[in-house]
Amino acid sequence: MDRVDVENSIINLESQGMLELTDNQVHYVFGIPIGEHTILSEGVEPSDACVEFTRVAAGISDKGTHSLKALEEYLNRDITVDSRKIDKDCFKIAFVIFVVGHALAPSAKHDYIKIDF
Repeated sequence: MDRVDVENSIINLESQGMLELTDNQVHYVFGIPIGEHTILSEGVEPSDACVEFTRVAAGISDKGTHSLKALEEYLNRDITVDSRKIDKDCFKIAFVIFVVGHALAPSAKHDYIKIDF
């Protein structure tokens, strides 16, 4: 986290340069809408992809969706353009949790992430 410049939204990748995180880039990469909307979690039902990912991850590791090793195993699956939409959505979920757990908020327990992120 010492490589993150929060005020300028930049991650210093050292010899690879600087990675600027803008609203447009996050929108482009993850498809997250840009705007002033407040996203509430209470009263929201989990998506089919979230339920499916949780089910599959629980079968990979006894730590379930909290295990970075389970996420890594999930990310190594063959996902193609022809894969089912739910499989692509599960891949996206696994990717975001994996990146948060390894790059943005690593924990002292190297194979575990708090899923609340």
